[in-house]
Amino acid sequence: YFDRWIKKAFQSYQIFEVGEANLKAEQEIHSYLAGDLQEFTVKLQVTGTDFQKRALGQVAKIPYGQTKTYGQIAHGLGRPGASRAVGNANAKNPLPLVIPCHRVLASNGLGGYGGGLPLKKRLLELEGAIESVPLFN
Repeated sequence: YFDRWIKKAFQSYQIFEVGEANLKAEQEIHSYLAGDLQEFTVKLQVTGTDFQKRALGQVAKIPYGQTKTYGQIAHGLGRPGASRAVGNANAKNPLPLVIPCHRVLASNGLGGYGGGLPLKKRLLELEGAIESVPLFN
């Protein structure tokens, strides 16, 4: 079901079968989406500015089923006024499930998500971070 939805949401979606690391990432993503995995072990090489790398490092530390706000992340980085910069770093996240940017919320609601708000809601529901709401009609 997820494969059908992701192909509809992202028309250029493709699966590339190369290397052991990709296979491990794919297996972990499937386990996560099935509700069987709470912490990824695949390693990523994050690129970007120093701030973006630090912001995504903080996002990666948010535990399964918990959330933080963009402001909390910015404050933890010693840049309390940099909420938007944290959001911009999240937007450049190379693998949003592994670095769980869906766990970062705006101070007044869900905030944004590259995969769309319905997917962000569904991921937070999967983790028990928010109450279940209908995702698809």
